[in-house]
Parts: sequence; structure tokens; C-alpha cells
Amino acid sequence: MLAVARAGRGRVALHLRARSSSAARLCEVAEWLVGEAAELRTLIVVNDRVDVALAVGAGGAQLREDSLGVADALAVVRGAARRSDAIESARRELLLGRSIHSPAQAPELDGSGASWLLLGSVYPTPSHPGGSAIGPQAVATACIATGLPVLALGGVGPAEARSLLDVGAHGVAAASGVWGAGDPGSAVGRYLEALY
Repeated sequence: MLAVARAGRGRVALHLRARSSSAARLCEVAEWLVGEAAELRTLIVVNDRVDVALAVGAGGAQLREDSLGVADALAVVRGAARRSDAIESARRELLLGRSIHSPAQAPELDGSGASWLLLGSVYPTPSHPGGSAIGPQAVATACIATGLPVLALGGVGPAEARSLLDVGAHGVAAASGVWGAGDPGSAVGRYLEALY
């Protein structure tokens, strides 16, 4: 993981996703990662566990489509019972991303307090075998429909990354394109060359 953060030189975020891990183990790994990544200026985002992200001082949490709503997650962040009071103050403390699978969901999240949207799967991907790909036009549609930054996910390699930025994506997320590579640090370098 740290080789990826080093290769990213402050231009990548690491998304810690461990659905089968216990909260205690996830917290332990997240705490270590946050500590190691701090000097590398790398944002650590914890998947679907706002409590763990808060406990370890991570920079963000990624809410799944079937997770808490953004307003409820922000209320957890602030320890507030009233959602409207929580949104603005929580934004300064923990960034929240929201996963979506259709561009039609994008405008519904404007003003929700989300910091970004993660849209996919754009292309067929081994992590979701048999799943349907929405294609780059869906990314373009989502980007037009919302004021939030849209990150494209799913089957996105370096060759596809530039074209997704060209249709409006703020950035891309990669799993197998980085972690499935023989040298994940070099793979990050190829993504960055395509994106910058």
C-alpha cells in the first residue's frame, strides 16, 4: 500500500475496503495506514465505516449505495441529532463519498453534504463478474447532472482514464488495475501519466 502512496506523490487517495474484517481489525489496519500515509500527503478513505474513519482520524469515508444516507452519516460525524446542523460543520472534519450506479442518482445528491460521487461500473470488471457496465456516456451524463466531482470506477485502466476525464470525470478509481499489476507503484505511475 505504501508503495502506491509513494508513487502517487500526494495525488492519490487510498480506499481501505475490507468487508469481511472485524471492526477491531479494520480499525487496527486503518490506524496504521493513516499514520504511515500522513507524511506522504495521501488521503485515506475507509469504506462504509464512518465510525472507524473517525476513530483513526482518516480523511474520509466512502458510503455504499445501501449504506447510511449522507445526512445521517454527517449526523454521526457531528454527534448531532439534527441533520441540518450537521452538514456544514462535518464537511470540515471528514469527507464523505457516495457510491452510485446510475447517472440518474447524481443530481439527488447535490446539497447532501457528499464531497464526491463514485460511479460505476463503467466498463466490465473482474471484481463484478456478470455485472452490467454503464459506459463512459453515463459518466458524462452524471457530470452534467451534478455539481459534485464524479469519480469513474470499474474496469478503468490508464488507457480509459484520460477519455473519462475528457467527458467530465474529476478522476478515476482503480482496484485490479493497480493491485492486480505485478508492480502496483509502476501501475500508479501509468495512471498518473494518463491523467496529468
